[in-house]
Amino acid sequence: MPRKPDKRIIKAKELYKKGQKLIEIANRLGVPEGTVRSWKNRYKWDCNVAKEKRNVAKTKRGGQPGNKNATGPPGNKNAEKHGFFSKYLPEETFSIIQEIEKKGPLDILWENIQIAYAAIVRAQQIMYVKDHEDKTIEKIEEKEGNVIGEKWEVQQAWDKQATFL
Repeated sequence: MPRKPDKRIIKAKELYKKGQKLIEIANRLGVPEGTVRSWKNRYKWDCNVAKEKRNVAKTKRGGQPGNKNATGPPGNKNAEKHGFFSKYLPEETFSIIQEIEKKGPLDILWENIQIAYAAIVRAQQIMYVKDHEDKTIEKIEEKEGNVIGEKWEVQQAWDKQATFL
């Protein structure tokens, strides 16, 4: 049977909920900071504390300010997310890829649907079928050796539509 946390742990949790830092709690209760940290992890205090109420130091990222060597040698594109693409793709194509990254997947999907729909509507204008009686008759000349013959090709409305689709 798991034992109940003692009064110091309960008091430490209360202080933590109020936004005190672990080192402050440790000093106030007279225990090592590592002990308070261990209690925090073991009893999962962060699950019960709203993140915006916590006074947590922000970690700074990147090199030292003003360090000219932090970016690497001139012309180095290793740090770029798409260094490979920028090296081998034309500038116009690369800029399109960068613009695509700003869009969400649903936006891209919707635009693809719109493009496909527009292509279908455009193709229907090209492959226009008046009604079910619409027929196209074409005369095709065939040459087989020295003999030239005629062949007629008839395309029914349903055949036009099926070919289009």
